[in-house]
Amino acid sequence: MRRLLLAGLAAGLCTCIGIGRVMPASALELATTIDLDYIYSQVNLGGDVNAATQFNQKAAVKYDTSLTTSYDFLGAVRLELQDAWYTDQATTSRVAPTLELAAKGSQLAAKLAYEAVISSTGLYHETGDVTNYSTSLSFNLEMTPELWPEMKFKFQRRGDFQDLETESTTNSYEFTARKDIYALRLEYNFSRNEIDNSLPTRDGSAENKWSAKATYKEILWGGTEFELGYELNEAYKDDQRRGVFTGETSTYTQQLKTRLKNTLVIAPRLTLGLSWEYQFEQDLLALEYDYKLKNKYVLDLRWDAFEWLKITSEARRETDLLADTEGEDDERIVTDTLKGGFDFTSIPWLRVSGKAELKSDGKVAAGSGGSVERVEDEKYELIVKNKVGEFWDFTWNGSVANKHVNDFHLSRETRVKADLKLKLLGLGVAPSYEVSRKNDGAVDFGYFVNQQQIREAKIMFDYKMQLLEMFKATFTHEYSIKVDDSLDEVLNFERIVQFNESTRLTVIIAEFIRDLRLEGEVDRKASDTEDDPDPQLVEVSYALKLDWKYDELSLHSTVKYNDKGNTFDDVSFNAKASWKREALEITGEYQFDKILVGITEPKDEKRKLSLKLNYKF
Repeated sequence: MRRLLLAGLAAGLCTCIGIGRVMPASALELATTIDLDYIYSQVNLGGDVNAATQFNQKAAVKYDTSLTTSYDFLGAVRLELQDAWYTDQATTSRVAPTLELAAKGSQLAAKLAYEAVISSTGLYHETGDVTNYSTSLSFNLEMTPELWPEMKFKFQRRGDFQDLETESTTNSYEFTARKDIYALRLEYNFSRNEIDNSLPTRDGSAENKWSAKATYKEILWGGTEFELGYELNEAYKDDQRRGVFTGETSTYTQQLKTRLKNTLVIAPRLTLGLSWEYQFEQDLLALEYDYKLKNKYVLDLRWDAFEWLKITSEARRETDLLADTEGEDDERIVTDTLKGGFDFTSIPWLRVSGKAELKSDGKVAAGSGGSVERVEDEKYELIVKNKVGEFWDFTWNGSVANKHVNDFHLSRETRVKADLKLKLLGLGVAPSYEVSRKNDGAVDFGYFVNQQQIREAKIMFDYKMQLLEMFKATFTHEYSIKVDDSLDEVLNFERIVQFNESTRLTVIIAEFIRDLRLEGEVDRKASDTEDDPDPQLVEVSYALKLDWKYDELSLHSTVKYNDKGNTFDDVSFNAKASWKREALEITGEYQFDKILVGITEPKDEKRKLSLKLNYKF
């Protein structure tokens, strides 16, 4: 009965909107959608069979129209009905009517929306009927006048109710104003959120947030970019219980930022970049002991000495000051960074590039009595690339990284890697070798106490063959060996040798029947560890895919079998058919999954059938 009343209300609103006015030039739009879903699922666990049936129906009606001819005044009415029946749980239903009114002009836009949702769960075994009610009213307003600031306002009221169980109301307000005066931008933001809970407990809260920001941007003499910004932020929240104040939280901060940046062309191929950034943050509720200062100075240089030689460098200093504890020293951090790099391409088939980075951190922690902790990092990297046509591509990469803490050598890591890619007709060969060594030390000892070396060699074969558009085959094989040596502080040596192998074959046959595509795939993976008591792990999977489209009918099917060696085998099958014509679409899908022990003994089996009908008019 409730659904009939709501449907009648929606129809009445549509009639009121459409009658008693001059018909506008724009066409009316009435959209109706009906979805019907049927799902059957079955799970076999040992000798037990668990089956469930689910049926869903969903209907939606939407009517959009222009309400007048002289203004962009629009209206929309929607009604959604949804029901679900199950064999193993309670049935559910949902009714959701919506009304929207909107006006849009050159400098004004407004929208009013109201939505009600009634969702219910029927009686099932020991569970009683449950009905939830939810309403939402929202209003949005945007104004962009020429002289006054640009303003946005948003209001939303939401209520949730369940008889004698829960009841709550939430009101939210948002307001934004922005104005550009030449190079100055002024912004103001305000938000308020009110929560009132009547059931199961009587409590609530109110939270206010606002911020005011002014930003000035200008291009000064010589192309110098200048930016200055100031911002105030305040947040306040109070809590109540049964109308009695129970607590509050508040923050009140200010922030100042400024930035200067310029790029100078010293010579036709030489450019110099300078920048400075300053940031000040403070909590205005603790003026004496709570503030932060940040400074960043950057000097970068780029020199394109020749077309084949380019050099870059950068010097950077960052300082942080944090004063947040009364009676203790401030925390100070100074970070200096030097970077340099080059790119050399004098020979067409050879390219050499390198870079270096030196970084130094000095930190004085609060309460440390002024002691300084110094951390220094240095990194060097060299890359060599040799490429001849499309059949030869060689890359060599070497890097070294060191770390010092208070003048103690804490760690060192070196890495060398070589990659080669060869292509001859449809065959590709890609061998690679990588070795890395890492030494870790302890500050207390002043020397390295741990050492680890990893060596890994790989080779990959890739072959592709294609015959017109009808046949395509791809074969890939990769083999790798990895040796991991480690030596600890008491000279215990350990070696781990791992082998990995991967092979994949893919064959695609298309268009031997119109719009039919067949794809087969075999994938094999194997791994083993030397002197490991476990046997070699081998996994093989077989897959076959079919795609076919004939006019409005399309078919998709996939079957896959996984042989997981000593663990278990599984097989999966999926078939989907869909037919679409004009406003009607019918889709059917079947899924089958089965887990096997050995090959014959069943362990787990799942089936799922889904039928769906969608109609729009």
